Amino acid sequence: MAFFAGILGAFLGYALSYIIAYSIFGYGIGIAWIVLPLSIAFALLISIAGSLVPMRSVVKLLPAEVLYDRK
Repeated sequence: MAFFAGILGAFLGYALSYIIAYSIFGYGIGIAWIVLPLSIAFALLISIAGSLVPMRSVVKLLPAEVLYDRK
């Protein structure tokens, strides 16, 4: 999911910056291809960092207690 969010965010950011540059300066901008892998990497990093705290609490649960709804 973070992979697709990174790609979508990169393309939407490019489209928005192109529209703003064209409306202000009268010409568009070029594509810096380094942005796509960087945005995917940052999206993956943020999703992993956001998942660490919930994963730590899930790891501490015992499967039998969860299955029998004792916790």
